Amino acid sequence: MKKIENQLLKYKKMNKTIITIILIVFACVITYRGSVMGSLSLMVIIPFVCRMFYDQTAHIVAISLIIGAISGFFNVLGFGILFPLIFSISSLCGVFGAMSLKKVYNEPIKKKKILYLILSIILLRAGISINVEATGTPWGYMEAKEKINSYVKKNYEDGTLKYKKTSYNWYMDNYYNVYEYFVRGSSQEVHIDYSKRKEIYDQFKFEMEQLYTYEREIELQGILNGLMDKNLRVSAGIETEDYITRDELNDHYYNLTYDMEKFNKTKEKREKLNNKITYIIRIKDNEMKDLILSKEELTDLAIKIRNTIGVHEINFLRVTVKCSNGEDSSYEVWFDKNTDEEGIIKNYKYEKK
Repeated sequence: MKKIENQLLKYKKMNKTIITIILIVFACVITYRGSVMGSLSLMVIIPFVCRMFYDQTAHIVAISLIIGAISGFFNVLGFGILFPLIFSISSLCGVFGAMSLKKVYNEPIKKKKILYLILSIILLRAGISINVEATGTPWGYMEAKEKINSYVKKNYEDGTLKYKKTSYNWYMDNYYNVYEYFVRGSSQEVHIDYSKRKEIYDQFKFEMEQLYTYEREIELQGILNGLMDKNLRVSAGIETEDYITRDELNDHYYNLTYDMEKFNKTKEKREKLNNKITYIIRIKDNEMKDLILSKEELTDLAIKIRNTIGVHEINFLRVTVKCSNGEDSSYEVWFDKNTDEEGIIKNYKYEKK
């Protein structure tokens, strides 16, 4: 009979160990997914609960440390090797917090009860604080999701961005929504961030501006390379509060003729955007190294470029033509749509690096 009882106790202990392993793996996986569930401090709560119902402290600690170490090979939240450390400290806080709380019930001396209770609260608070720093908070997730989705709904047409999930970047200390969008026939993902200062950083807006200005670079580059006797490298930038979508990009814009109303509206928007573009044109030699020109050569080239841009009716905000000796000095001249030849000569500038 005693042998059977020992066997039953052994199975009971084994079952508790298996349940502990399953629960801690669950806590680890959920936390590692980087979702709102992962912000529930399960890395503290589950070891705490396990220790409350299972007296084998060494087993729980060992299981937590081993699973935490194994989890370090994954990198969903970007923790890398820090995850085992975060997981281990959190689980230890949970385990020893439970031990302290259990002593409250078993300790006959009232003052010691209070001390154990305070210690338990401190340990749990410390573990949860570590988790909050690493995984965010549930209310932070909900606020970020709502604010970013409202921002997207306000600034983009329906169907431009498809919501996928909300996550937290512990390193940057901000939340972000992941969206899917289609451009040039392929699916892409993009983040829109929400900081603790309640500011939104729109990576999609930035990427679309990059694509749009790149197309303008290629267009102007092609025009100038065919007409000038110098190697020119064009770069473009834009500062605008307008939101560029795929309709403004060449691939979609030139296929909008099936809807002339939308085509004309997009054409008007493109012209407005082009009027905000600044171009920088750098002069290179045949080996694509910096090429130095005299003041007369540089201003003459700038006048040629201005005239060429005018002939092709290219809208722009400002164009700067630069050359450099590649070492300690650079020369530039700029013009806008209202600058005449005399103005270009006056806008010549020399800078010593």
